[in-house]
Amino acid sequence: MPEPVEKIALLILGWLFGLLSPAIVTGIQRRREVRALRATILRELNDVRYQVVSAVYLIDVNQGTTTRGNLEWVRLHHSDFANKDGVPKLLDAIRQMLGLNDEGIAFLAQDGRAKTAATPALKNYSTPILDSNFASFSYLDHKLQSALMEVRLRLSLLNQNTEEYRTYFQLTYSNQPEQSNRDRIHGNVIMALTAFKQQAIRVADAIREVQSLVNGS
Repeated sequence: MPEPVEKIALLILGWLFGLLSPAIVTGIQRRREVRALRATILRELNDVRYQVVSAVYLIDVNQGTTTRGNLEWVRLHHSDFANKDGVPKLLDAIRQMLGLNDEGIAFLAQDGRAKTAATPALKNYSTPILDSNFASFSYLDHKLQSALMEVRLRLSLLNQNTEEYRTYFQLTYSNQPEQSNRDRIHGNVIMALTAFKQQAIRVADAIREVQSLVNGS
């Protein structure tokens, strides 16, 4: 290549590099920010997952509704939290229960249920990090965006279930209702508790799908 042409080519390359450098740097920074955002959101969501899985397990224990399928589901999720206090003992207890036949599991479930008509307390769940970074979802993979939207929807529905349950639960403290009304109120409490449990299962599974997408990317 003649020297003048080579100099011109180098000048053009230098000019192009100068134009592209900010975009390259911005792209690298954005990828780093996205990785950090995904990790932070996942930590928050896994904390929620641990809590809702624990709530589902406690509801089954309280109501005597533990089954083999329920135990396997709890084990699947809590295996991701084996470093948390108490989880290894719980997983060991679940392993022992799964060693029984279905009749044995049913017997232990009924034997360990609450002896009165008591029902467990439920709470609302919040994800401030996820919510405050909603505008940044556009930088994430489309599948991950959809999965996070699914989690937000399921959590909203779960919190609605909690409020419905609390409404019915408060009615149990009304001034000595007739037996027929008391039975109806308790039935509504159990129905709301069941709805909460079903939605909590969907929340936990949706968060586990987010974890799978983050870890696989």
